[in-house]
Amino acid sequence: MATAERMTGTLSADTETFRLPRGPWLLIGLVMYLPVILLVHRAVDIAVCLFPVSMFVALGWVAGVVRVSRHGLVLYWVNRGSWVDFTAAERRRVFWLPYLYATRRRGLSWWIPPYFVGRRGLRDALLDMAPVGNPVRAALEEQRDVEA
Repeated sequence: MATAERMTGTLSADTETFRLPRGPWLLIGLVMYLPVILLVHRAVDIAVCLFPVSMFVALGWVAGVVRVSRHGLVLYWVNRGSWVDFTAAERRRVFWLPYLYATRRRGLSWWIPPYFVGRRGLRDALLDMAPVGNPVRAALEEQRDVEA
């Protein structure tokens, strides 16, 4: 990412934001609240269960963001990486959800969730923004070739 953008936290004109789909996340939250609802008669148990479940749902709701720009990616608000940082990428599935497992030069590998939603698909934005020859772009183009 550009130094000015990183320092100020401002977004360039070509930055696109993608979020965790809210519908499934709310369904997960409701399922997690089911034990709390069943324990209505036990106030102490409700308080003990309510806090961790609420934190899980709230953190997923707020932190589930991916930003894509010509400079690189910002994953979950804190992980920043430029396109040159990525050395390899491959498609994987975890619990039936598609992910792009991207290995980087520095730091840990990333699990990029292509199912996040925005004005258009995250996959399309990655294809548009990643430079030609980038491993992330190559993995997505390989997927496009398989689907065609």
